[in-house]
Amino acid sequence: GDNFIFIRYNRDLTEQALIAIHARTGKSRTLIKERRRDGWVKWPGGTKSLHFLPSGDGFLWRSDRGGWFHWYHYDRKGKLQRQVTTGDHFIGEVVSIDEEDGWLYYIAGSDKERPWDRHFNRVRLDGIGEAQQLTSQPGQHSAKASPDHKSFLVTHSHLDRPRQTDLVAADGTRLATLAKALVDENVRDGWLPPEEVTVK
Repeated sequence: GDNFIFIRYNRDLTEQALIAIHARTGKSRTLIKERRRDGWVKWPGGTKSLHFLPSGDGFLWRSDRGGWFHWYHYDRKGKLQRQVTTGDHFIGEVVSIDEEDGWLYYIAGSDKERPWDRHFNRVRLDGIGEAQQLTSQPGQHSAKASPDHKSFLVTHSHLDRPRQTDLVAADGTRLATLAKALVDENVRDGWLPPEEVTVK
């Protein structure tokens, strides 16, 4: 509560730093600093890089220092505690941080057969154990958490499946379908979905 915290980038986006400035004294300190010589550290837009833990016991920081973007847990002083997510796949935005039950919920390209899909996942905040992919249908998934982190609204669609929103339990069990886009069959008559292609 005594600090103003922001992310600073250099002009060519090869360096980023998390800076804390004390509100009363104006004294600044660097919590995290990352630099890349072979490309951008991260484009400032897009997925949020920083999430404070609700308890105030540090924060989660998103970095691709290992070749893939992952979430890392730091304490309030900027000391690395652990890497929370792992794997050779895309890791995206945080959906929810449930400190009470010890879960991080997030979006990731976790299906090895279809890495371009985006799925709803969870992993233990302490980094112990394997991540769990909570959605299975092909396509793009997004999620929003209830205040108690016990249920989620998961919206998903695919090239051949119109958008649908489901109420999902914290373990991924679908509880109900709340909304589904209706497509007039007269409009779809003779329509074929685009054919997916795969690349190396």
